[in-house]
Amino acid sequence: MDIVVEQKPYLKEKAHKLLKIPGVGPQTVERLKNKENISKAERELNFIQNENIKAILQSDSQYPNRLKHYPDSPLVLFLKVKLI
Repeated sequence: MDIVVEQKPYLKEKAHKLLKIPGVGPQTVERLKNKENISKAERELNFIQNENIKAILQSDSQYPNRLKHYPDSPLVLFLKVKLI
């Protein structure tokens, strides 16, 4: 999974369009539009990249199949990658 910090197309979208996305509600839209939240997320993504940490989403083929079946399984797994 490649994380791209610079692309933020959702910031330009109108709230009513974002609300049409399954699983996105008013609170999520409010958080997406909050510049402080975006700044925190960018810092976190930069840290992940700089520390060679890999994020595996539930939708990724690398996500453990056993975890996918639990209703409260994590959306993202973080793996520290050690480069030799």
